[in-house]
Amino acid sequence: MPVPQIYYNAPPKSPTQAQRWTTLATLDISAPKFILGALTEWQACQDPKRSCSPGYNAPVQAWQQVMDELYTLIPDPNMVQKVIYSSDITWQN
Repeated sequence: MPVPQIYYNAPPKSPTQAQRWTTLATLDISAPKFILGALTEWQACQDPKRSCSPGYNAPVQAWQQVMDELYTLIPDPNMVQKVIYSSDITWQN
């Protein structure tokens, strides 16, 4: 099951990574693909001697973006699968 990388979203732009993954997951609405969670690299950007441009998602932001896009693409809210996990990458551990 996929855990898509939803690293970056610089407002006011739309969350294109979440949009792309949810579009792929819902191409065949009769057999939608289950997305297990969302992966970010927010903590890696916080580690010493590392820096990232503004706009990198925290785990909860990426999770929310995926859920928002699923609710946008699937007309029946009862059919929207629940994204269960969020995960984050760090260089420290």
